[in-house]
Amino acid sequence: MRKLIALTTVGVIAVTAVFAQVGVSGYGTSYFIPYRATVPEEGDTKNTAAVQAPWGEPNMSAGVSFNGWSEFAGFSVGFDIAYGMLNAAGGSSSVKAGYTINGWLRPHERLKFNIGNNYEDIQKLMGKVGSSNFSYYVLDTAKPRMQEGGADSANNIFTQFNPAPWGADGNKPTDGLINNINLYSPAVTAAFMTVWQPIDGMWIGAMVTPEIDLNGEVLGNELHTYSDQDGDFHNAFEVYKNAQVAISYNFPGIGLARVQYIGYRNIVEAAFQVLALGDLMMDIGVKIPFTTGPLRASYELEERDFAIWRDYQVAVGATYRYYEFGFSGHIDAAFGGYYRNVEGTYTNGLDMVVYLTPTYEFPFAKMGLDLGFEYMQKPTVTGDMVVPASVSQDGMQAGVGLWLERKFGNGTLRGGLVSRFPLEWTDGTKLPFELFVPLRIEVGF
Repeated sequence: MRKLIALTTVGVIAVTAVFAQVGVSGYGTSYFIPYRATVPEEGDTKNTAAVQAPWGEPNMSAGVSFNGWSEFAGFSVGFDIAYGMLNAAGGSSSVKAGYTINGWLRPHERLKFNIGNNYEDIQKLMGKVGSSNFSYYVLDTAKPRMQEGGADSANNIFTQFNPAPWGADGNKPTDGLINNINLYSPAVTAAFMTVWQPIDGMWIGAMVTPEIDLNGEVLGNELHTYSDQDGDFHNAFEVYKNAQVAISYNFPGIGLARVQYIGYRNIVEAAFQVLALGDLMMDIGVKIPFTTGPLRASYELEERDFAIWRDYQVAVGATYRYYEFGFSGHIDAAFGGYYRNVEGTYTNGLDMVVYLTPTYEFPFAKMGLDLGFEYMQKPTVTGDMVVPASVSQDGMQAGVGLWLERKFGNGTLRGGLVSRFPLEWTDGTKLPFELFVPLRIEVGF
């Protein structure tokens, strides 16, 4: 322990000597649900409580970041730890540890190079409208075909660079046919990013990552010249084909236009943030996919070709402010994606989410109301393709949450009352009526 403290002290002294400014930041988030009532269509009411988030993991998370910078160069090192279902009875437990390392160099005032993940640049162009952090309670399984983030994500309007620092569920591009192919993105901790601002108002970013394999196979193993050292080398064509490139231009007094191509998702995105409407701000985005096939998979020792087409997506978000009254809302839709093989074609129906959050600022706290609704249309099939039982019909879900939020220095406490309504979901079952009393604590410095 003494050696660790000594090394840390030496490191801080060395960094301070090299960089003009040094900073440390951190955060912590945790949840407590003192009461939850679940009323199924048949059976007894379940009365439960949880010292964790009810959707699984990560439940509680914390992180710290160290930064050093000067006029032309800088670095950041961040550590994040998220606890999974450690309180599950009898059960499984998980701890996710993540890290970010970034170094940057600015050889010119309009040119910047990043190695790693620089969140300032990664999130520069992403969607500008998110939702409240109670969205998971209001809508349980919203957006199974859209980006990560549960009932809402600003990435649905315009995707940030390297959009999944925690990775995605599973190592396949499909989960129940094509329900997850829109959000699939492996975790990328190593990347090279160039930021160029050729003229005032214009921003261009390009990120190159290792070759990404959608079938979960180990890459780089075709090279053996230098043994394990070649594991970081990938096919050059695949590396640059999978790059992410975005460009934006800020029209003064009008809005921010941006367009990008995401190679590892094979999709084009465009968005426009309207800034000419005074206190009303709107952000509108579309995603246009390209086929990712034909691919090849093994079925009982037989090789078959298949093709995947992601959903078209349209998202509209807006915020409004009038004195103490505020409003945030968005409508997100995904449709038209398909999975095709020799047996036939499975085509997604419409998946639409509407989420509204009016708020009011009192002198002592902020009050808000979350209103969420999702409609998911059942898919259509041709040939011998079979519709999974989980999407055998159209489905709807809705919820409402009333909450109060107050800041205490660097800490924020949000508590509320959330209810989900008993509507029919896509597998034909009636969703239970649920009542939550969630508390959320967040601390940052």
